[in-house]
Order: sequence, then C-alpha cells, then structure tokens
Amino acid sequence: MTFRAFLSADLVAPPTLEGLARELRATKAPVKLVDLSTLHLTLKFLGDTPEASVDGLVSGMATAVAG
Repeated sequence: MTFRAFLSADLVAPPTLEGLARELRATKAPVKLVDLSTLHLTLKFLGDTPEASVDGLVSGMATAVAG
C-alpha cells in the first residue's frame, strides 16, 4: 500500500500570524485557514510512497542530519 508522503519541518506560528488568522476568521470571508498548530514547511514532497519504504526513509533522514 502507498501513501502521499513529504518531509517537513514543524514551525511555531509567530504572534503576528496568529493575530492575522484571528482577524481573517472574524471577517467570515470564504477563505480556508489551516489550524496554526499544524503549520509546517514542506522540504520535499515524495508523492505516493510504499509503506515498506518508511524504515529506509527514516534511516536516511537520520543519517543526513547526523552531526
């Protein structure tokens, strides 16, 4: 089985972004805002990835960031 995978870095939303999101939500405008607790930066989109590849991907990432 495959799943859509990507490598990302979690981000903490700065207060200015949180304020902007509150203001936008208050307008009731037809915009879709994501929950800021899931804010991230996508580093690499992997696309459809076999589940069997997960261990190798995790190992490769650990090696890449070691040291």
